[in-house]
Amino acid sequence: MLQNLRFALRLIDEAFALHDGVLTEDPPDYQALNRFGQLTLTTNRRCPEGIAALRKCLMLPVPPGEPSHAEIHSIISQLYEVTGDRVAAQSALQAASALDTAPLCTTAAIIPRL
Repeated sequence: MLQNLRFALRLIDEAFALHDGVLTEDPPDYQALNRFGQLTLTTNRRCPEGIAALRKCLMLPVPPGEPSHAEIHSIISQLYEVTGDRVAAQSALQAASALDTAPLCTTAAIIPRL
């Protein structure tokens, strides 16, 4: 079991090594910044760097197939929760809600009238 844990930690370190430098790339790469932020959330490691990477995403146009700015704000909110900053987490969640323009699905829209 300890060997499996060491292997998993080594894989995490390798994943971070692949993404090191993403914060200083010029021009910034939305996909790479997003992947780095997702990695920090998944591993609960280097969360402040993940927040910084995702904040850079917010300064770039959203490429096709990538998470929207609302989704990026939501991930930032989760990272702030991991760090224990509930005020910043709430603020990021409010920013996500403000940007989320998808219509809400209601039961009235799903269930046909009888």
